Amino acid sequence: MEKRGPKRLVKDAIRVGEYGDTHWRLVLSCSHELDSKRKPKVGEDKVCCKKCISSESLAVVTAPAELVYDLLDPEDPMAELKAKATIASHFDVSLDQIELRGSTATIFIDAQQLRNILR
Repeated sequence: MEKRGPKRLVKDAIRVGEYGDTHWRLVLSCSHELDSKRKPKVGEDKVCCKKCISSESLAVVTAPAELVYDLLDPEDPMAELKAKATIASHFDVSLDQIELRGSTATIFIDAQQLRNILR
């Protein structure tokens, strides 16, 4: 899953590269920069800024070991992947946002996903 950020207005666009290998460096209203293959309409277009999602807006949910490892079958080589898939579908997150380590399952979610879960 690609994380989406808040939409920001494009303040400036600078063409970078040579013929056949060009891209646009966009300067957004939040003062972050990002690269794009398409030429934007400066002052009109809004694009998602992933850099505006700060680490402060991330929430960490940790499940107790009993819930995680009682589900894992030690003889099934796909048990960990199945557990991750089950957790991912329940919380509507991607597999790479889930970490099974030691006796805990950790789910990394951003503020928008947290709001969706709490609704």
